[in-house]
Amino acid sequence: MRAQEKGIRIALASARPAPGLFKERDALSLTKFGGILMSYNGGRIVEAATGKVLFETSMDLEETREVLRQLEACKAGDITLEELNAAKEAILSSLRATHDSPGAIEGYYATGALSGMSMTPAQYMEKVEQVTLQQVVEAANTVKLHSSFFLKGVSA
Repeated sequence: MRAQEKGIRIALASARPAPGLFKERDALSLTKFGGILMSYNGGRIVEAATGKVLFETSMDLEETREVLRQLEACKAGDITLEELNAAKEAILSSLRATHDSPGAIEGYYATGALSGMSMTPAQYMEKVEQVTLQQVVEAANTVKLHSSFFLKGVSA
């Protein structure tokens, strides 16, 4: 809280929905000091004190269907070596960029601390390079749809 008392604004980020951050929000007194809650991996950003939405994005129905179609294809083993290598390269490129700025380094290690992952970017890259098609299929088959909501406004 000393940083907040000096005017530094804290943003709490998580993949969880905002209510999953309330315990930490309260422990850090984010409502008192103008903190920010970033939920859904940054898909929704709100002011901690007021709940005012500063940014929000989501997938539309067609995008959601495409993600589910691709997941089913992965579960069935319908993934090419080229697709696997492209996915690996995207992850590796992101990891290489970790050292491009102090903020990126801080973000990487903060995320690691919060998730319990203790690998350096180099160690993480080694793991990514070792991933096989079979491992992707096995991982895809552990994914279960939890819930899906499609709310559509009605015009008056």
